[in-house]
Amino acid sequence: MWFVKNGARVTITDMPEDQGTRKGWNNTNQWASSVASAFRPGIVDRKIFEANVDFAAVDMNKIPQDLLKNEFDFIWSCGSLEHVGSADRAEAFIKNSLKCLKPGGIAVHTTEFTVSSLNFTLEIGNLVTFSKTRMDSLVQDVRRLGYESEDIDYRGGTDPVDQHIDIQPYRGDNHLKLAGYGLVIHTSIGIIIRAPM
Repeated sequence: MWFVKNGARVTITDMPEDQGTRKGWNNTNQWASSVASAFRPGIVDRKIFEANVDFAAVDMNKIPQDLLKNEFDFIWSCGSLEHVGSADRAEAFIKNSLKCLKPGGIAVHTTEFTVSSLNFTLEIGNLVTFSKTRMDSLVQDVRRLGYESEDIDYRGGTDPVDQHIDIQPYRGDNHLKLAGYGLVIHTSIGIIIRAPM
């Protein structure tokens, strides 16, 4: 909605309804099934939002060909690619999604990141948390495909909220790092990729 407020025309995507229901996302207030369900008041006027937003149900493992035509100035996925089924599928999604970009377009993908190990990529159920080793390998892969991507900044921050590790039962407020699945400490991380001109 922030992008629309600042003049962008946006195509919102989320998983098809049958998947959203089967996986329980329809009960979390984190899943959209239409333009109307994606709207949140207080950021942009509803009429402006509805006039500048399209919606498409998309399986991230099978991006429709009509989106892979190098027509988008930018793409952004936020906390979704870690739920596509495996680390390999998540990496495949990132690489496939780049076919959506115009020359010079920008992709920003955020995902779960394992803080407690350089090499351990957690894959459990429908969740992946990437290791530093795997993220560095991904950056090299997209560069080999001809895209630009800076080295990832792994600094963890020094403020108290950066140092706090939340444990179950999670407080749910102001936590950036969580401990779960044994002793795995994870947080969010982002990769920024630019398509060649």
